[in-house]
Amino acid sequence: MDQSDEAAHPLVAAKQAFADRLDAAPITSTIVAPSGFFSDMADFLNMAKSGRVWLFGTGRLRLNPYSSN
Repeated sequence: MDQSDEAAHPLVAAKQAFADRLDAAPITSTIVAPSGFFSDMADFLNMAKSGRVWLFGTGRLRLNPYSSN
């Protein structure tokens, strides 16, 4: 993601700033950065059951959902 993308999405920029600070800290750390959450998947399932799913973009990207449960 380049700077123009981050400027358009303040939440993404804030998360990246945190990741950068954490990476510079003298502790071992791991950041999990999923592209989606299972709680969102129910909406997509319901849309699919209705016969139509609305997506952003070209449809070529894939999701890597993550559950926090």
